[in-house]
Amino acid sequence: MKNTPKRILLIEDEDITAKVYISILEKEGFSVVRASSGEEAVSKAELDKSIDLILADITLNGDIDGVDTAGIILKKCDIPVVFLSEHTGADIVEKAERINSYGFVVKHTGDALLMASIRMAFRLYEANMNVISQNQEVEAANEEMQAAIEEMEAINQELIDTQQSLIKSESELKSLFNALLVGVGMIVDRKFLKVNRYLCNLLGYEESEMIGNLTRIIYI
Repeated sequence: MKNTPKRILLIEDEDITAKVYISILEKEGFSVVRASSGEEAVSKAELDKSIDLILADITLNGDIDGVDTAGIILKKCDIPVVFLSEHTGADIVEKAERINSYGFVVKHTGDALLMASIRMAFRLYEANMNVISQNQEVEAANEEMQAAIEEMEAINQELIDTQQSLIKSESELKSLFNALLVGVGMIVDRKFLKVNRYLCNLLGYEESEMIGNLTRIIYI
């Protein structure tokens, strides 16, 4: 099964130049759709979502030039852009730098340079997309980790609250235990594990003297 050829939107207002570039690109296996003005290019880019790259002449007839056209398209589509120009003046280069393009080719400098620039643009774009994807994965992992930390903090806080509640309950039970007007003791293996104040007073011992001692203490 053949791979679908990459589709290039060529923005060129000169018919002869456009035919030359279309011939070169199609010979190299690309599918080409041409726009002869910025307005037409914007319209075609909005309708054709299969466009993989924009090859735009900076100088165009009409109300918007190639740079403005690329800027409008890039607001809605994430597509690599390569600019074409017959001029290399500082004003032209500066204008092209307004857009995050992937290449700048001087017209009529040869097919090899044009194709090398286009292929480089595709590689740079793919690398950039990989970096973005990796950053998104890292960000997602960080968000999951943060969520896990927050969940652990919530569980820890719940354990602290439970522990404090148990301590409070134990304190309340101890107060109630000591307030009983009857002697009460807990005996295991003939040893006192817990005694209340009334029992201590009744037998005449301190709590520390009774805890852990044999229950025969009550017979002494």
